[in-house]
Amino acid sequence: MAYFNLSNIFPNNASIEEGNYAENDAIRSATLAQKFKTMTLIVFDKYNATKLSFKLKGKAEGAEVSVSIDTYTHMHNSMKHF
Repeated sequence: MAYFNLSNIFPNNASIEEGNYAENDAIRSATLAQKFKTMTLIVFDKYNATKLSFKLKGKAEGAEVSVSIDTYTHMHNSMKHF
């Protein structure tokens, strides 16, 4: 599970209007929280070093904002599943 703080991109007076991600078998769930300006990501286990791509659109101070985020899943060898 990962949390992304989007408040630097979309401050309190901004709004996130749309979000999507490229189809990927590693993603179990992805959600945006308008109130807290966060993105929560849950991935299936057994996916290592997988590229995940997200696109967000919104408005800040009357201007259109469009952001693309690429990130990689990675699990350190010392981490264990229960």
